[in-house]
Order: sequence, then C-alpha cells, then structure tokens
Amino acid sequence: MNSAWTEFTQNRSLAPLDASTLSDTAILAPCGDDAILKVSGSDATEFLHGQLSSDVKNLPVGSSQLSSYSSPKGMVYSHCRLYKLSNDEYLLRLPRSLTVSVGKRLKMFVLRAQVEITVDESVGVLLLAGSEASALTPLCDDLPDTPDHFSQSEHSIALKLPDIQRENGSLPYYEVVLSNEHLSTVWETLTQTHLACDPSTADLLRILSGEPHLSPSTTEQFVAQNLNLHLNGGISFKKGCYPGQEYIAKTQYRGRLRSQLFRLTGETELEPGAALYSNPDSNTEIGTVLKSAWDGQSYQTTAVLRLKATESGTVYTGDNSECAVHTPTYSGQ
Repeated sequence: MNSAWTEFTQNRSLAPLDASTLSDTAILAPCGDDAILKVSGSDATEFLHGQLSSDVKNLPVGSSQLSSYSSPKGMVYSHCRLYKLSNDEYLLRLPRSLTVSVGKRLKMFVLRAQVEITVDESVGVLLLAGSEASALTPLCDDLPDTPDHFSQSEHSIALKLPDIQRENGSLPYYEVVLSNEHLSTVWETLTQTHLACDPSTADLLRILSGEPHLSPSTTEQFVAQNLNLHLNGGISFKKGCYPGQEYIAKTQYRGRLRSQLFRLTGETELEPGAALYSNPDSNTEIGTVLKSAWDGQSYQTTAVLRLKATESGTVYTGDNSECAVHTPTYSGQ
C-alpha cells in the first residue's frame, strides 16, 4: 500500500481474521502489497492487448479480468487484475514489489504509441467479503451483482469478484479501489457493518479465492497456466501475438502442463520461493511457495506443485512439516 494507507492502518488496532467466522461475519481488509498502474491514451487498448495474456479488446468498459505479463519465453513477470475504465483508460492492480519493474518494461514497448504509464499513488485497495453487500452503497449507487463488473464513482471503484468457493458454501467477495482522501470517511462507514482486519487478511482472502501472488523471489519462474490463469479468464487462446504467446500455446495444446497452483494447509508459515518436497526424505523439489497467511487455526498457502506429486494429498517443507493439498475451485467450474 502507499504511504498514506500505511500511516492510516498503522494508527488502528487491526488483527488477523479467524476464518472460522467468515460464514457469518462481513469483513474488510486493506491490501498491503498492492499498487495501481494507470495506462491511458488513445492507443491504450491496442497496446495492452499486445502485451497481456488476456483479451483486452473484447473486455467491455466497466469490466475487469485477471491477466499476466510474460517474458518472450512465456515466463510470467507478474499477474495483474485489469480494470477497463474506458477505451482510453485502464488500471492494473499488481504486486507493489513488482510494479516498478513491470512498469519500466511496459514503457520499453510504447515506442510511438499514444500511451502513458504511471504509478497511481493517489489510491489504494480494500477487500471485502461477507453477506453485507448493501453496506457498500456508500461507495456507489449501483453495486454490480455480476462477477468481474464494477461500478465507479468520483472517488472509488467497487468490483464484484467471483464468490470464494468454500466447503460450506460460497462467500460474496468485492475489491474496492479507493482514493486516499476518502479512505477515512469510507472506512468509518464500512466498519459499522464490517469487521476491520489487518492486511494479512487480504492475503488470506486471495489465497482462498485461488488467485496467485508473485513476488521478486517467484517472478519469471512459471508460465501462466502454472498459475491457473487458464481456469479463470486470465488467458485468451484466440487473440493475436503477445510476449510469450508461443510458449503458453504450446503448454495448452501439446499437453505439457506438469504443474499447477494449489492451496496448502499446514502449521508453518512458508516464505515465498521456498521449496516443497513429496516426502520428508526426498531432496527432489516438487513445488514452490507463492504466499502464506494465517486463518486463525492454520496457515493457508498458495504453491505451484507438480501434478504427480499431489496424488498423495500431502507435501512437505524443507524442515519436514506436513501440508495438506487442496485443489482450488473457481466460480463456473
């Protein structure tokens, strides 16, 4: 988060979420490692369509999608969530730790295109989950009920995300891009109906939703399908050329997908980039950790694992801690 949001949250006593209360508690949490890239100009649509893995041209105004930006060899620099504000203006929500490098690389390919790329430090991101959708009306008058659509006001964007799929049912889920100057007012309104949690709760919600999270220790290690982006609209296999397309297409059509994103449950917090193993005595790495977060009872972790290594239902960390393996479920599957 930017400095304004960091100062705001540090002045409040925010605690991690106990996930056992998710079914009957509406929550909100600031996103600690998010940043916003603004891409604008008359050539913005054409430019992003030729750089990202998703179908930018056919994304309607007022809609959002997951996407990725890859190297020419198909290795993902960063995942992102794309907001289409107009045909000439987009927002990319991506990890703050990768924003500078991704922005710098995108600018290398602007050339003569009428495109401007800037980091927008005037906004931050909140996640909300639970049944109190009506409480979001202070953000916008017409809250969308269709996943991946958003409503926009002068100071905020409220995006309806696909519900988080859980064993005891689905959980309504929203993402809000909010201006710094309205953070305090909106926060005080939302906390009347939502339990305010710390930024680790935002990490937990994204882990439970099956969204990947890359960082400097895991960038350029995976193709987009390893991150399950082919399962949630983050890849278009019908569009024209973009960086890494050849390798992503080969992975899809020649049966070469050997690793995918899974969720782990264990007693140990795992560091991004940490190796995973099929049994305590093995020295052969079968997976890589992306992100961990505490849910009140155990640590939930996203990791990319070899498919064959998941058949036993357990994997192990370098210190022999056992983790149960869960396959993410996405809305529409």
